[in-house]
Amino acid sequence: MTRLSDKTYPAILLALAMLGAWWALRDMVLPHDVGWQFWTARQMLGGTELYAEIWEVNPPLWFWSAMPLAWVAEQTGAPWGAVLAGAVAGLGALCAGLTAHLLGPRSAMERAVWGLLVFAMTVILPASQTGQREPLALIVSLPYAALIARRHAGVAVPGLLAAGVALLAAYGFALKHYFVAVPLVLELWLIARQRGAWRPWRPEVAVLAGLAAAYAAAVVVLTPAFFSVILPMVEAAYFSSQATLVFTLVKPYVLFWVVAGGFLWATRKLPLRAVSPAAEAAIPALVLTWGAFALGYVLQSRGWNYHSIAATGTMGVAVGLRAWRVEAWPARAIGGAMLAALVWLMYPYNPRPAPEEPLLDRVAPGEGVFIADFNAGAIWRRGREDLVWVSRAYSLWMVQAITAAEAEGRVTPALARLRGEVLAATSQDIRCHPPQLILFKATPGTRGADGAFSFEAFLLRDPALREFLAAHYGPAERAKAGTAYWRRGTAAGLAASACRTIR
Repeated sequence: MTRLSDKTYPAILLALAMLGAWWALRDMVLPHDVGWQFWTARQMLGGTELYAEIWEVNPPLWFWSAMPLAWVAEQTGAPWGAVLAGAVAGLGALCAGLTAHLLGPRSAMERAVWGLLVFAMTVILPASQTGQREPLALIVSLPYAALIARRHAGVAVPGLLAAGVALLAAYGFALKHYFVAVPLVLELWLIARQRGAWRPWRPEVAVLAGLAAAYAAAVVVLTPAFFSVILPMVEAAYFSSQATLVFTLVKPYVLFWVVAGGFLWATRKLPLRAVSPAAEAAIPALVLTWGAFALGYVLQSRGWNYHSIAATGTMGVAVGLRAWRVEAWPARAIGGAMLAALVWLMYPYNPRPAPEEPLLDRVAPGEGVFIADFNAGAIWRRGREDLVWVSRAYSLWMVQAITAAEAEGRVTPALARLRGEVLAATSQDIRCHPPQLILFKATPGTRGADGAFSFEAFLLRDPALREFLAAHYGPAERAKAGTAYWRRGTAAGLAASACRTIR
C-alpha cells in the first residue's frame, strides 16, 4: 500500500494543482489577443476564410487550435475562457508530469516537487496571459528540453515516449517561427556531446521534421491568402510598431534573467545533492532553452511583457531545480526568494478598464461595434461575446505606418496600395453590417498629413463611407475614448452577396 502511495501521490498533487488552476482561471479576464483568437475561430467554424476575409498577421496554427475549443464552448454553452482554462491547465499538468518523469527522479518527493515546480512556472505564474503563444510554447517545450537532457546524459528513452513528447513540442515550436530556435539549439548541444555517435534518425527528430513539413504544406494549400494578402501588408507596414533595443532590454524580467544566471553560476560548485544523470544535465538544457526563447524575444522587437514569458518561465524552472539541489541553506533561501519574486514579476492579474467600456455598455446585445484604433480594444475582453465585431481586422495597426509616412511625405507605392485597401475594406465592413456604435479612438500625439492625426478624418476619405455615415448616424458624440457615432434606427447595408457572414 505504501509503495502504491509513493507512486501515485505526485500524480494526485498535479491533478489537484490542475483543478485548482482551472478554478482560478475560469473567470479571469483574458488577454485581448486571446479574445480575438476565439472570435476568429468562431468565424472560421462558420466558413469564414482566414486571411482573405479576416486580416491577421500571425500564422494559422494558433487559430486552428482554437477551433475545437470554440466548438466545445458553442455546443456546451460554457464560456470560451473556462474551456480554454481547462485545456491549458490539463496540458500544463501533463507536460509538468512528463518533464519530471524524464528527469528521472529518485524518489516520489523529487517527482512531486519537480512536477509542481514546472506547473507553477508554466501555468500559474503566467496566468494573466493564459492562452498566449509564449506560455503555450513554454508549457510544451520543457518536456522536450528534459528529453534532450536525458539523451545528453546517455539515458535510454522509450521510442513511443520520445515521439509523444515531440508531438506536444511541435505545436509550441510552430506557433511562431522564432520558437524553432529551441529544438535547433538543443540539437546542436547534443551533437557537441555525442559527436560521432550522434544519430539524426531518432523518434523525436522524425516527428518534428514530419510535422514541420506537413504544417508548411497545410499553410500553402489551405491559406493561400496568407501569402497574397497578409505578407505584402506586413512587409509594407509592420515595421511601425517595432521598439528600440533599449526599450526591449530595460525591463524587470531581463534583470531577473541576469540575476538568475548569476545565481546558477555562483552555485555551480557548491555541494549539491545527488540526482539522476538526466537531472544533472537539466540545468544546461534549460539555460540553452532560455537562450533560444530570449533570442526570440529580442528579435520580435516589441518589448511586450508577454513575449518574455517563455524565457522567464524556463529560467525560473532552472533556478528552482538548482535551489532544490544545493545543500547550503543560504543559497537555497536565495533561490526560493527569486522564485517568490516571480509572483510579482510575471505579469500580475490587474485588468484595467478601457476608456471605451462605458460606450460599449450602451450597445444592445447582438448589435455591432466598430472601433478604429491602432491596438485592440475592450471588446475582446471576456463578457462581451454578445457584441458583433464588424471589422475584418483585429485593429488598424497598419494605419500607424501609413500616417507616419504621410506626415514625413514618404508614402511608398506599397503603403499607398495598403491605404486604399484599408479604406475600401473598412467602408465595406461598416456598410455590410452597420454597427450600432462607430468609435474613432483618440490618438493624442500622433502626427498626420495635415498636422494631428484623426481616425475619423482618415477613414472618411472614402466617399461611400462618408455618405453612409451622414445618412444613418447621428451627430458626433465627444467622449473620453474618442469620437462616437450612434446609428439612427435601422440602416440598409450592402447586399448580403457582397458581404461575409458574421456569427
